[in-house]
Amino acid sequence: MDVVNSSSKKTPLRQHVLPWEIARHLYQYKTLIYELTKRDIAIRYRGSYLGIFWSFLRPLCMLCVFGVVFGYIFQSKLGRFPQESKVDFALTLFSGLMIFDMLSECLGRAPTLILSNANYVTKVVFPLEILPVSVVGAAFCHLLISLIPLLIAVAIVHGSLPLTTIYVPLILVPVVLLCLGTTWFFASLGVFFQLVCARSADHPDVRKRDLLRDRQSPAPASAGGARESVGDADPPIAMRDHVENTARLGAVRGAFRRVRRVHDSELRHFHAHQERVCGRNLTVRLNGWGLHCARSRRPSSHG
Repeated sequence: MDVVNSSSKKTPLRQHVLPWEIARHLYQYKTLIYELTKRDIAIRYRGSYLGIFWSFLRPLCMLCVFGVVFGYIFQSKLGRFPQESKVDFALTLFSGLMIFDMLSECLGRAPTLILSNANYVTKVVFPLEILPVSVVGAAFCHLLISLIPLLIAVAIVHGSLPLTTIYVPLILVPVVLLCLGTTWFFASLGVFFQLVCARSADHPDVRKRDLLRDRQSPAPASAGGARESVGDADPPIAMRDHVENTARLGAVRGAFRRVRRVHDSELRHFHAHQERVCGRNLTVRLNGWGLHCARSRRPSSHG
């Protein structure tokens, strides 16, 4: 069987394709998934007065609002049953919104899921595939809590629960699988686009384009009509201009040092040439701006 290379070890390909292999792999981290799911639920209601009770109170209030608005104000009906009550439309709408809320929560958190947990990627060896599972688990828990007031309302309106209630788990299974698959896909896609954007920003052509755009854009005018000074400009642009000016000044200083070294070398060669031309008795002295040659006196042979 083919294998998939990862940063820590080689993972069999069937573990990423076969459903039972995926379930068995995730079952190994059941304790960690449970703790992450519990943490996600606790973080949502941390600091609130009612705490986790909000997860039950919110769908209950929403169901009451839907029942009053669509049942008694608009008097909306499905038109499928002869003995349809006034709140059946609100109950049907609420049951659809429960599925929609679960899917929207998973899709909303998926693109930034791994990026928001960067410590799990860079500092420890962590199975990243369980992060979407914890998100779907937290959304599924809220769905089950929202299901309680819905079943209570159906039992009150119709006198008892219908026999089709036993099919609710069969309906929720494909919904959970859909949410899990889309969360895995968009979580990996979010990391991919983040890397693409980071590499594009570091490209030299992009840097040149941003630099030219900053240079060509006029400085903002002050209240008196004059342009703002460099000290009042955008700090990153002013800092970049200061670095460029410092680099130009350093290049000019380096060129001046090279010219000075060449000049000193030519001057030494000139002195050596003058000594060879004038002979040993010629003394070359550099006094101020002029070059003076004085021939030493020879002793008289008739003395």
